Amino acid sequence: MYKRFCLLLFLYILGSPIYGQNLKDSIFKTSKENKNTTSSATTVGSADTSFNALIQRVDYYADQFNKINTQLNNGFDTLEISAGLPEIEAMQLRLKNNSFDGNAITLRYLSTFKDYFATSQKQLDKWENELTIYNTSLIAMQETLCGLTTDSTFKNLPADSALRERFFSRVNSLGSKWFRLDSLSTKAILNIGFLQSRVSAAQVQSIEFNEQIKTGLKLLSVRTFTKEYDYLWELKTENFFSELKDTLLRTVVVNFRILAYYLKYSYKVHLINFFLFLLIALWLTKNRNTILKDNPSAISIFKQAMLTSRYPKVAALAVTCTIGPFFYYHPPIILNQIYLIVLMVCVGILIRKIYSKVFIKCWLFLFPFLLFFSIVNLYFGVFVSERLVFFLLTAMLLTFSIWYYKRHWQSIPKENQTRGKYLLVIYFILLASSLVTNVFGRYSLSKIATTTAIFTLIEGYSLFIFVKIITEAIYLQMEVGKIQINTISSYLDFKNLKNRIGNFLRFLSFGLLFIFFTQNLGIFDNIYDATKEFLLEVRKIGSTSFTFGGFILFLFIIYIATIIARVVSYFFEFADEQSSKKTRKVKYGSSLLLVRLSIWIIGFLIAIAASGVPTDKITIILGALGVGIGFGLQNIVNNVVSGLVMVFEKPIQVGDLIEVGDKTGTVRSMGLRASKILTLDGSEVIVPNGDLLSQNLINWTLSNNHKRISLEVGVAYGTDIEKVKSIFKDIVEANAEVMKIPAPLILLNDFADSSLNFKVLCWVSDIDDWLRVRSILMSSIYEEFYKQEIKIPFPQRDVNVYLKENFLKDEKSEQPKEVDDKSELIKPII
Repeated sequence: MYKRFCLLLFLYILGSPIYGQNLKDSIFKTSKENKNTTSSATTVGSADTSFNALIQRVDYYADQFNKINTQLNNGFDTLEISAGLPEIEAMQLRLKNNSFDGNAITLRYLSTFKDYFATSQKQLDKWENELTIYNTSLIAMQETLCGLTTDSTFKNLPADSALRERFFSRVNSLGSKWFRLDSLSTKAILNIGFLQSRVSAAQVQSIEFNEQIKTGLKLLSVRTFTKEYDYLWELKTENFFSELKDTLLRTVVVNFRILAYYLKYSYKVHLINFFLFLLIALWLTKNRNTILKDNPSAISIFKQAMLTSRYPKVAALAVTCTIGPFFYYHPPIILNQIYLIVLMVCVGILIRKIYSKVFIKCWLFLFPFLLFFSIVNLYFGVFVSERLVFFLLTAMLLTFSIWYYKRHWQSIPKENQTRGKYLLVIYFILLASSLVTNVFGRYSLSKIATTTAIFTLIEGYSLFIFVKIITEAIYLQMEVGKIQINTISSYLDFKNLKNRIGNFLRFLSFGLLFIFFTQNLGIFDNIYDATKEFLLEVRKIGSTSFTFGGFILFLFIIYIATIIARVVSYFFEFADEQSSKKTRKVKYGSSLLLVRLSIWIIGFLIAIAASGVPTDKITIILGALGVGIGFGLQNIVNNVVSGLVMVFEKPIQVGDLIEVGDKTGTVRSMGLRASKILTLDGSEVIVPNGDLLSQNLINWTLSNNHKRISLEVGVAYGTDIEKVKSIFKDIVEANAEVMKIPAPLILLNDFADSSLNFKVLCWVSDIDDWLRVRSILMSSIYEEFYKQEIKIPFPQRDVNVYLKENFLKDEKSEQPKEVDDKSELIKPII
């Protein structure tokens, strides 16, 4: 350390302004050296003509010096490094003479320090990057400062003494600032370099510790399945409690020191979890209060959301404690267990008075076991009293679990039975294996099995509550949407959303439970490393290189783009349904095809860039696709192009009433290849886009939704024509749904055989209402005609029947005879 200090002091003295050259002498020397190599006439001429260039160059350096001065005055933020580095160095110094592969080392001991060094290594890497940036910036400053004395522009000085003096006066005005900035930057470089050396040394030491821990973990992994300790019946009871006291004290000190370090340097994740809690709590509380205030059926609604409506803040804390630990990078085990304990308390509060008393008593019974096994899981050493107590409590827990399962399992709802059956099977297997391995001296394996069993059981049922909380929160939001019509939630369908989000939440819960389970078993890192190696391994098919990771990433991004396109489609379609049908400006469905296509194209390009797929291979694929189009995909391409043409030309839009071929209906959606039409009888017809453009298409709502109603009514000859027109006019004008513009028309249309036919023409603003309005008008006309005694004639025909005399005689004798010529029985008279 003393030698390093002397070296830094010597370098500082060499860089001080006392030993620096005067700017004027340095620049003059540079110019003189240049004159010795060039002719005098050329130098003088060029110098006289470049005086302005020299002054501009000096001004440039003056501006650069001002920037450097600002940067040096602001300083470099090394406070965090200066305050945090000694703590890491102190921890490394304590562990420097420690061996991580001894017989007394436990798995929990190695895992704890593995997490610590993973976190400290990440912090050291961050500091090294910051110091490298600072050092690069300082080196750039030094190059700028040195450039003033070595700039080639100053080789040619003016021959005129007056110009020369003016030049040097400008240069010398920078002298004091140059010396001061050179001194400050040199000091900063030394300070940054000193910190860099300390950080590098800490990184090297951390890497050495990690290698030792890996070696220790390999040895323990081999010893875990062998006889580590004496058989349980061979234990000696000497120093029964003294070992417990010493180990417990050491465990508490080291764990809380690591926890304090992690809490300090993971503040960003703490803030994320805190704001997540606030966001969920405010969301649930606001929805609860809104329903309680504005909905008369609030009690019945809250019965469907009892977890979130009774204690919204506790529900928010439960959600945070469920997913919050997974945001951390290699968190210490004590932090995970604190989250798990808080989560269990929150779940116990939420299910109180909701679930059966038997289940709640079981949950309360498990709580002290969770506390005990959490504490034991933190122990660094192994001693007799711990093993005995651990064995007894594990046996008690297994006995109680079997009794509870046999007595109360059938009273649990079948839905919960199905979801919890496999979890309980794993739970019982782990507890039973823990007892066996503890008896036969495999205590590390026994501790892992028991803690994994109870931690996973509690986490699993807590994840079930987590899914119900999120589902209930969405349900409350839907109920708020019914009150506040213009909110986003009013656009959502709860049943559809519940099914989709429910599937996603169950998949997420399974993934989180798998991570939690493997972390407790201590195999998560091995699984992660093996999976990472498998996915990132470069494979070749012919000359094409690929990785499974890139392929999965490509599919995942395409899947995300598809989900985004569906979400956008849902909101666009719902917006069309909620918008006014009287204007086409608010309809977005016709542009939806273009939006979805854009999302897919962007997603495809991002997927290619992220997965590292060579662009030349994409070119080959597109070429092959072009060949396929030329041979067999003409119809598909025709339909796709027709769909794009319809998007831009807009001959139809979603919601339009159209008639194509023999089909009439409303356009429900416009796809990339085909469009969906809902006919008047309720059937859905899929029509290719090419057919929509190639056939005669009638769009009843192209410009507007207006529809003309035509009524043809006949009255008897001799009826007062003006009176009839007046009746028609009064009835049409009295109906509020009939448009005033265009004005209704009442025409005498035809002289029929038995009636005077009138035609009444009027317009309605909404084509969906024209049949109803027509029915109302016809009913009103009939009623008014009845009151005014105006007759509506109908065709009449007189028929005379002639019978033969023998037919009448036979009828009187009640013995009808068969008529030979039936064609002459009935003869109409014309």
